[in-house]
Amino acid sequence: MKYRIPLLLTSLLLPLSLSSQDQGVSVPENLDTSKPAAQLGYDLKIGTQFETDMKVAQSMEMMGQKVDTTISMGFRMNVMPGGDQGAKKAVVSYTQTGLDMNMMGQKIAYNSADANTDPSNPLAIMGDIIGKEITMVMDEDNQITSIEGVEEMKEELAANPAMAGQLDAFVDEKQLAQMTNDWVTEVLADKPVAPGDSWDFSYSIEASGVGEITYKGKATLHGYSQVDGAEVAVIELDGQIDMDLSNAEGQAAAMGMELTGGDSKSVIYWDNAVGYLRKMEVFQKMNMSMKNPQTGEGMELPISQMIDMQVDVES
Repeated sequence: MKYRIPLLLTSLLLPLSLSSQDQGVSVPENLDTSKPAAQLGYDLKIGTQFETDMKVAQSMEMMGQKVDTTISMGFRMNVMPGGDQGAKKAVVSYTQTGLDMNMMGQKIAYNSADANTDPSNPLAIMGDIIGKEITMVMDEDNQITSIEGVEEMKEELAANPAMAGQLDAFVDEKQLAQMTNDWVTEVLADKPVAPGDSWDFSYSIEASGVGEITYKGKATLHGYSQVDGAEVAVIELDGQIDMDLSNAEGQAAAMGMELTGGDSKSVIYWDNAVGYLRKMEVFQKMNMSMKNPQTGEGMELPISQMIDMQVDVES
């Protein structure tokens, strides 16, 4: 129970991982700015496999104490023909999960890739999601028309009450669709852009049981670079985060959470040849106000996050 509040905060902030400030994130130098305008598009190619590793390092102050949390996640996405279901489908499975927390002088850690993990570790429940598959069926425009396997995963994992309490943050159908492709269609320009061009963006994510998270600001294509031998467009997102928690449920509602001062900046390395990103770096900071769970008094939690996402592509 002592880890419940930070875990809740982490789970509701995970949807923001696709978003950041000046500290720790910068546009690289010596970019190729000579290329003509091009339409950047989200278009997953059949026969392509994406291996993604994501690391979220979060720091916050809580009741006069600093809480540092590092979350690592790995997942695989295979894109294949949709058959009679749709134009294509992406089969997604988690390959690794981990969490390292230093909270009020106490340390706890877990990594599913560590064969020596103590099964009594309270975080070992995170490993139950490894290998489970979710299938996202897409139409010709790469929009998700249905998601299969979520309910089956929930039923299988719900046998563990502790896991069931955190499950919606990771496998909610609507949130999966929003995090996987909805944000991309809103962030990329809807017309051809050349280095130096900027455009406005705005998108919202509904976090299960928490409320609506909105991220809006300005995107700029700075130029082109290379990642793993592939040409990538370097796009900077500079914006603000807002959370509407008026419809929050459960623990989030009981604690009266409110977010202010949400500044965010990201640098995305977009591979137009495969229709997906190769890399993303994020820094974001915000203030979370909530009720002290012990006294009921109001308190402020300054939060900062650094997010690093690396994608290996095989075709």
